[in-house]
Amino acid sequence: AGCAVVSKPASETPLSAIAIAVLSERAGLPAGLFNLLPSTQASDLGKEFTGNPVVKKLSFTGSTEVGRILMRQGADQIKRLSLELGGKNGCYVRADADLDLAVDVAVRSSFASAGQLCMHTERLILDESIAEDFLARFIPAVEALRVAMGWTEIVLSDDYAITLPDDEDGRQRHGSAWSAYPTQDACDADRDGGAQAPRVVEVRS
Repeated sequence: AGCAVVSKPASETPLSAIAIAVLSERAGLPAGLFNLLPSTQASDLGKEFTGNPVVKKLSFTGSTEVGRILMRQGADQIKRLSLELGGKNGCYVRADADLDLAVDVAVRSSFASAGQLCMHTERLILDESIAEDFLARFIPAVEALRVAMGWTEIVLSDDYAITLPDDEDGRQRHGSAWSAYPTQDACDADRDGGAQAPRVVEVRS
């Protein structure tokens, strides 16, 4: 007994899911329990997952926009959905916070692995009394991050590791990566527009 799974990994990053499938097979998981569908046709597969009555449960991690589409498509069957969507993870810095510590944590939690982890900070909510002081420290810390190719040898004394997509051509979209560290020894961040340095956007309410 058990629940069979059909997994569609992100088209840009399918290798980890493929590795899971291979390891599951090596571990003796019965054939047909873990099924992998690497594809660039996400829309077509989404319609199949939401419209096929054989699929009893759908789990999706991604954008709020796509989450809404899946909810609408699954509504006729009242499809059971588990959705982990965007627009989350605010970090509140209080008036009595240790600002040096808060800045260090904010940089790491925002930009490590290019901010591509689901628990990463996406918004900083600052107490008005310390906002200017915090930003005066936070913005230079962000500007100190340097972008380089992921295989560039850099001294990792302070590991603010960032991975950014290298989008110059189709080959690079499917494999290359940029990394960033707080050091002057890395190569140029912009390389003909191939990557964007980390940025801070201030919104006042």
